Amino acid sequence: MCKKTNISTRLAISVFLIAISAAIAEGKIIYVDDNAVGANDGSSWADAYNYLQEALADAKSAEKPVEIRVAQGIYTPDQGLVAIPEFDWRTATFQLINDVTLKGGYVGFGEPNPDARDIEIYETILSGDLNGDDAQVAELLDLLYEPTQVENSCHVVSSYYSDESAVLDGFTITAGNANGPESADPNSNGAGLYNFQSSPTVINCVFTGNSARWSGAGMHNICSSPVVINCTFNKNSAGTSSGGHGGGMSNNSGSNPILTNCKFSSNWAGQGGGINALCCAPITNSCKFIDNSANFGGGVQYKDSIGPKFFGCTFSGNSAHKGAAARFIKSSPILTNCIFRANSAGNYGGAIAFTNMSTSTLANCTFAANTSPQGRALACDHVLYGPSDIYIMNSIFWNGGNEIWNKDGSTIDISYSNIHGDIAGVFDPCDTVIWGEGNIDVDPLFADPDNWDYHLKSQAGRWDPVSGSWVKDDVISPCIDAGNPGSDWTGEIWPHGERINMGAYGGTRQASMSSRPESMSLPTVAYIYLYDDQAVESFRSFLVGYGCSTTLIELDQVAATPLDSYDLIIVGDDTGYLSKWGDDQSVAAIETLGKPVIGLGEGGYAFFGKLGLSIGWTHGGHASRNSIYVIDPNSSLFSTPYPISIPQDRILQLYTETNHVGLYLYPVPETVTALGGEVNSPGYYPLALEHDRYLLWGFTESPEYMTEVGKKLFINVVIWTANAAWET
Repeated sequence: MCKKTNISTRLAISVFLIAISAAIAEGKIIYVDDNAVGANDGSSWADAYNYLQEALADAKSAEKPVEIRVAQGIYTPDQGLVAIPEFDWRTATFQLINDVTLKGGYVGFGEPNPDARDIEIYETILSGDLNGDDAQVAELLDLLYEPTQVENSCHVVSSYYSDESAVLDGFTITAGNANGPESADPNSNGAGLYNFQSSPTVINCVFTGNSARWSGAGMHNICSSPVVINCTFNKNSAGTSSGGHGGGMSNNSGSNPILTNCKFSSNWAGQGGGINALCCAPITNSCKFIDNSANFGGGVQYKDSIGPKFFGCTFSGNSAHKGAAARFIKSSPILTNCIFRANSAGNYGGAIAFTNMSTSTLANCTFAANTSPQGRALACDHVLYGPSDIYIMNSIFWNGGNEIWNKDGSTIDISYSNIHGDIAGVFDPCDTVIWGEGNIDVDPLFADPDNWDYHLKSQAGRWDPVSGSWVKDDVISPCIDAGNPGSDWTGEIWPHGERINMGAYGGTRQASMSSRPESMSLPTVAYIYLYDDQAVESFRSFLVGYGCSTTLIELDQVAATPLDSYDLIIVGDDTGYLSKWGDDQSVAAIETLGKPVIGLGEGGYAFFGKLGLSIGWTHGGHASRNSIYVIDPNSSLFSTPYPISIPQDRILQLYTETNHVGLYLYPVPETVTALGGEVNSPGYYPLALEHDRYLLWGFTESPEYMTEVGKKLFINVVIWTANAAWET
């Protein structure tokens, strides 16, 4: 029986592991470096083991947890093992162990800082090339039969019955050759990593140049649900010209991996060039499938798979006979915020092919520049079991017409989508396409489709991934605020028309802005700081992400910097403490502007003290509380521009942890509007406005420590203060 892990638990684990991946593990640390010349007992870089197998043997018997640090170099599974008569060295493998973390990418012995780590510069390679003689091949299909690779490892890495505490982080896994004689032979699957009833964690790894006769050249999962983060699967090949599954990854028998920010590129297989899944439901987040190829399902192929999910994925340049980007057979995938670009099918399904009673929901997807003789975007054609049911909403189909080919009488329900050619762009001989409300046929005005940028042009602002900022166009896309009125639009940043956009960015923080709201505008911000580069960059990227153009200005440059063009000044926490803040020229440069000012934490408190304000030094105390008591739930601050739900007890947790300044204002002066009080400390206020111009946000930590409520309230504070929104 396959072991199952709760999906929400595994998602939480994956987030936790990202946070700790750079941290030093507690417990024993074992060192591996093929250049070390000391005692070779793994106790230090100087005395590191030369072979990874020796470290794994040490870790297996050691008290857990254990971290194995591996220096740059090439390591093969046969190294460090004792010779056994008639032992097939091809079956030797690096086996993962529970509560053991393997980390590659260290510079290692002989360097000034041997713990320096960069997985690209100090590449650590786990190789199946046991003889060190692999020749290059002209075609991926040749990997399996290349004479110099027939003796390579069947599985470079393997994992049996492990859980998420078995971690593989920062390695290149290459030259595995699972060329067993038949599909039932384990040695015909999983050349790079073979998982059996296992759910290890794989982070920052590259799987390249692996080959398998049958399935999963890069990674093969049987009853296994690994967490895979920031990994690349490149130029792996599964099968022969007539068969094979999952060049990058294959999933069988209830394997439900969670893939986040992974890239599958230039892989090949008979079916599912990037990923193949049988009776599985992977969750795929923000992954890219680029230039993969197969006979069927160039990017992915799923069969008998109930409920697999794709969020924010990109499919580009994939090719196949049927279903260039994806093919779903008797499956029920959910695809949300995905882009299908320039994929090409020889027969049908330039992007996606559905067959044999598949059921699918596509929401906020973009299809552009895909090609196929039949159905440049979608095709439905059953072979055995019957037609499919497809539900499409808030999507854009812009491939030059011939968008949907519905040969088998599948039910395709389309609403609130932009279809090139309108109903004429749909081949529907059985008249089973349901043409719902809100469909249009008009140029979506993509930002730069030639360079993969499918953001929608907007006069109010669109995200530019090249500059990492919001820019404005001289036109506005008709797909903005054109999605289903019942869809959740609240993920889009303000200004918006309180209606979701069509296309891949609809409902997300990169949705192009609407020009409808006119009462307020997004401010340009000058952020003043002293030394805390990490915190200031956190604030800058946060503000820019919400549409507020932000310039960072060092404290000693304030007096010499023209500030007239900014709508709002933010004084950083690190700029002062108590009575100390800058010099008189810097204070005067800000004060004489007449612009609104937000003071953060200790620096804001010190600056306002220099101005003699009630919200500045010496009118406060210092503590470490992370919440506020809302003084007036009806204040527009809690609804402008983002509505915040105020609980009955009026307590909002703004941070996971933080220090703060709480103003002691008893009674509250007439010049001050108290906005948020300390919980259980009457008379103390970490959030207050004075003279309708100066606002103290008394908390010291950066946005990375804010809760979602805290982030929403902080951006409200910025926009509300800059626009004097309390007057509206």
